[in-house]
Amino acid sequence: MDRVKQVKKEFQQKYFFGEPYGQYVNGCGISNLRIRQDVKKDALDLRAGESLDDLCLSVTFSTTPPKSLEFPSEYGGVRVFYDVIGEIRAL
Repeated sequence: MDRVKQVKKEFQQKYFFGEPYGQYVNGCGISNLRIRQDVKKDALDLRAGESLDDLCLSVTFSTTPPKSLEFPSEYGGVRVFYDVIGEIRAL
């Protein structure tokens, strides 16, 4: 968990707070592959040596970023998943 927290911190520095990425990213959290699979309601292709208990980063976008702006599917050895959820607002 400590290693994944460090990876999350580094990811956020580059993609959450850095431009031009920061104008699209509005959330970044730690999850596991089992939860990711359950949320998407489909089987997740596990890589060699992976289990559903492995941790991953779950990143949310306020709007869909342009295709020319690349976001990694893995960062620091941790898988990264993305979802567009819209703006986050306090109620």
